[in-house]
Amino acid sequence: VTLPYSGKNFQAYSWFWHAVGRCYLKDTLGAAVLDAYKEMEIAIPDRRFIYGEIGWKNGGNFWPHRTHRQGLSVDFMTPVLRHKAEGTYVPDTLSCMPWNLWGYGTRLEAAKNGDPEIDAEACIAHLVALNKAVATYGLSIKLVIFDPPLLKILRASPNFRKIAGLPFMEKAAWFPHDGHYHVDFATR
Repeated sequence: VTLPYSGKNFQAYSWFWHAVGRCYLKDTLGAAVLDAYKEMEIAIPDRRFIYGEIGWKNGGNFWPHRTHRQGLSVDFMTPVLRHKAEGTYVPDTLSCMPWNLWGYGTRLEAAKNGDPEIDAEACIAHLVALNKAVATYGLSIKLVIFDPPLLKILRASPNFRKIAGLPFMEKAAWFPHDGHYHVDFATR
C-alpha cells in the first residue's frame, strides 16, 4: 500500500517522489503509521509531520538506501523548532526541496545551537505513537537510526523514558540521519 500524499497533520517529503512510487509499505504497517498520525492529532494538534522514503511497490533494491527493500522501513523527517524574533520557538517542518536533497541534505547537528533545532518532544511523542500503533497490528519497532549527537538530545528529555526500551542504533550510520530518523519494523 502507498501512504496518502498528505493528511490532516502529515505529508510526504516530495510530491514528485511520491508519484514515482517511492512510498510503498506493507499493508498493516501503512495502517499503523496512519493510526500513529491520528494519535498525534490529539497529542500535538499544532504539529505537521513529514514522512520520507519508504520503498518500491514490489520491494527490491532502493538506491541510495541499504534498507527499504521489504516495505518495513520508513524515514520520518525530524520535527524542528524555529526561533521567533522575541526568543520563543514555533513548531516547523524541514524544507524538503531538490536543493537540500528533499530534506535528506539537512544537517541539524551543525545547527543544534542555531535555527532550526530538533523538537525532541515531538520526536519522542511520535515514536511513542508509532510503537503503540504497530503493536496493535502484530508488528514491532526493530531499529531506530538517528545520529548519535541528536540521540543525546532525545535522551536529555525527561520524556525519553517513554521510548528508552526502543532499539536505537548507537553508532553513526553510513549516511547522516539527523534530518530524518529511520525506523525498521518487524513482524512478531
